[in-house]
Amino acid sequence: MKIAVLVPTRERMNNRLTLLFSILTTVNNIDNVNIYYGVDKDDPTLDTIKKVALAIPALKIIEIDNKNKFLGLGILWNKLVKASNEEIISMIGDDMVFKTPGWDTMLLEEFDNMPEDQIQALHCNDDYHGAKLAVNLFCHRKYVDILGYFMRE
Repeated sequence: MKIAVLVPTRERMNNRLTLLFSILTTVNNIDNVNIYYGVDKDDPTLDTIKKVALAIPALKIIEIDNKNKFLGLGILWNKLVKASNEEIISMIGDDMVFKTPGWDTMLLEEFDNMPEDQIQALHCNDDYHGAKLAVNLFCHRKYVDILGYFMRE
């Protein structure tokens, strides 16, 4: 089983790099994770993040043809789900970070013990924004198979 970290993002290079390095420095094994950044084709930072991805095999850049307009986060997360094939999928904002060492192993252990119907949602509460929020959501791909989409558009 593998984890897809799905992140729609535009222009905020500092956020992208902070999130990326928080993932790289807290996972037990980067082979457990692929990171998908959905970046608009007209994003002025697209070429820069593509260069970063060349050095980090776990980072995948999915170019979004946005036709010069904001498509909405639901549409963007659905596009990223379609571009990925990992069993565990996520909804991550580019302004989040991971602080918990070994979060990848913890998630994989939880999903190893999921209900028979494979409907399970988990989140990492790393208290990044100062409030106790359910952020960094993860669920099994079966959720998408049943609903036909990941997020309402």
